[in-house]
Amino acid sequence: MAATQLIIDAAGIAHVINFSGGFPGRGLEQNLTAAAESGGRISVMCNLPWYAFSRVPSFVDQAVRLLETCRRLGAVGLKISKGLGLVYKTPEGRLLAVDDPRLDPIFKAAGRLGLPVAIHTGDPQAFWLPIDEKNERYDELKVHPA
Repeated sequence: MAATQLIIDAAGIAHVINFSGGFPGRGLEQNLTAAAESGGRISVMCNLPWYAFSRVPSFVDQAVRLLETCRRLGAVGLKISKGLGLVYKTPEGRLLAVDDPRLDPIFKAAGRLGLPVAIHTGDPQAFWLPIDEKNERYDELKVHPA
């Protein structure tokens, strides 16, 4: 029995979903290997390199190809961090919004591939604002900036 399976057995866990699986060449393969060693008890969602959106003109096309590769390798979904809307920029220097129409091909590809999308959109409004003294949750965010 693999070590991963022993750990989840000892913890009484029936199934785990790894929402931070990475993408090809950046952790996905290793996470899928660990999942395979779990006897089917771990599923892996992939991620995309959103930081490249502002710098790579063909980002959307590359992201669609990455999703196709993720699915082929065994990923079961796409997890989008709350950095989308908070951190990642457009080529114009604005925050990249979750509903930016340029992202539509990525969401359509996820649907076509049968990959559910998990995304942070329900966080308190203060989490989407600058972390400064004007933010109503400043004290909390100062202690837990991530």
